[in-house]
Amino acid sequence: MIRSSGGLLGVTPWSIMLCLKMCVWGGGILLTSGQYAIVAIAADSFSIAIVLVLILSLLHKVTLRRRKVLMVGLVAQLIASAGELVCLIWYGQPGASAHMALALGAYFGYAFKVAVTAAIVVYVYTDASVEPLRTLLTRRGILALLSLYVADLLICLINPVCGLYYSVTDANTFQAGPLVGFYALMMVAQAFALFAAVPRMRRRHGNGPALRLVAGGTLILLSLLTGSLTMKLLTTPAITLELLLLTVGVQLRLEEALIEARAEAAEMHARLLSGQIRPHFIFNSLNTIKILIPEDAALAERTVQDFADYLRSHLDEMSSAYLIPFTEEMSHVRHYVSLEATSSERPIKLITDCSVEDFSLPPLTVQPLVENSIRHGLRSRRDGGTILVRTRETSDAITISVIDDGCGFESIEKGQESDRHVGIANVRERLERQCHGTLSIQSGLQGTTATITLPKEDR
Repeated sequence: MIRSSGGLLGVTPWSIMLCLKMCVWGGGILLTSGQYAIVAIAADSFSIAIVLVLILSLLHKVTLRRRKVLMVGLVAQLIASAGELVCLIWYGQPGASAHMALALGAYFGYAFKVAVTAAIVVYVYTDASVEPLRTLLTRRGILALLSLYVADLLICLINPVCGLYYSVTDANTFQAGPLVGFYALMMVAQAFALFAAVPRMRRRHGNGPALRLVAGGTLILLSLLTGSLTMKLLTTPAITLELLLLTVGVQLRLEEALIEARAEAAEMHARLLSGQIRPHFIFNSLNTIKILIPEDAALAERTVQDFADYLRSHLDEMSSAYLIPFTEEMSHVRHYVSLEATSSERPIKLITDCSVEDFSLPPLTVQPLVENSIRHGLRSRRDGGTILVRTRETSDAITISVIDDGCGFESIEKGQESDRHVGIANVRERLERQCHGTLSIQSGLQGTTATITLPKEDR
């Protein structure tokens, strides 16, 4: 049984593959050449099966650029493993067909393995340092290693003409070329590149991913020590295990990120509830309705309807985990302003200037800004004031501005929210998390402008 968390995924294939590798390592002593070939074919076939499973497991997770690099490595390893499997099947068989199959299998096996090793190194270093490839290329060590990979690939491509790595004999076997040692050197360079990334990986992701790098580099070195050119360099099972370890790391970190995201979502929801449900507003509204009933029954009825609509939409929006239409948010704003205007002794006026309304945004983002304008701007003025909600559209974003003519205050930037403006912190955090939106607030001696920016490409 294979658990999705990777607990057994990193043990069961490892154990089976290691058993096969131990058999291959002892081939010269315990096995005949025919038995040695059978075990090697089994190891390569198992490698192909594992890589196919890894590719399928990553298909719905390839979002980050570095994971796309890992996917490239998996696909290249699949092709390289298939090429080497063809070589093992046709090795030493008579006939022109066997000769052609051996030549093509070796060509794809060697050439695509270069792509695998390069992809592994790029993935490991971008994952350990969270740096794009263009930044890594500024480092001499990485640039030198990738230059060696390019040279390695060029040698593989021209090998059928000059036989620098290997050549296929008339007996359909392999004969070592003058530069075969360079191929082994590239495998050693990859192993030590993994070892060099261990400290940085440990600082960023902890001991688990760092130990997986150590295990992957060690497997590469062991495969080279036990390899044989006549039956192939035994790097395919080791590289497959290395890819397996990296993919298990992706799965484990995805699950850790999911757990953290759920915990953060629960905490944010609790903060949203505590920041938006204000008992004094409910009590004031009910007291206003009580006073209006004997004095103005019609106004009391409209106020009750506004209060009911406000509570209904407020609770619906707080329970929503998705973006809502802007028109729904504005309906909620109008109910709120109507209740505040009814219960306040100072006149409060809402004006809208919305040139664009066909878009969505996180719930309870405009209403808290309007509430801040009333509580901290307009209530301090004896003659009340006006709130303008304005929307505009540009080529790359939609902006929503909440502008009041009340008393200003010191501008609030990210990280400077006080308890007096706790709703702003909630709005800012939800905008960033749900749609990469931003919130800026500018205020002077009189009047405050809060602007929400929603990037179109992230919506």
